Amino acid sequence: AAETQRQAAESRAHVAHLSRQVADVQRERTSLKEAVLVRDSEIEALRDSYKAVWTQSDSQGRLLKARRSVEAGFRARALALEAALSSSSSEIREAGLRDNGSNDFPRNGS
Repeated sequence: AAETQRQAAESRAHVAHLSRQVADVQRERTSLKEAVLVRDSEIEALRDSYKAVWTQSDSQGRLLKARRSVEAGFRARALALEAALSSSSSEIREAGLRDNGSNDFPRNGS
């Protein structure tokens, strides 16, 4: 009888020890699940941030291309206007030289 009680006590102690180990493993498992959830949310946040930066970069690239295109158009117009003004000035000068001093275009306030 005493031996049976001793074995029962050892079995209860062993069961209690195993129960504590199971509880420890369950706490660790819960902690790891929480860490995985936190890590997943961090990864998702980084992914969203990357997408936002990529989209912004893509938009800025498109805006830069559009700006360069507009600037090139303005430069082309400026060159065309400059050429037209130069041509007009030449034509006016040539007309003045051909006029040979007629009074259609008075000079020096005369």
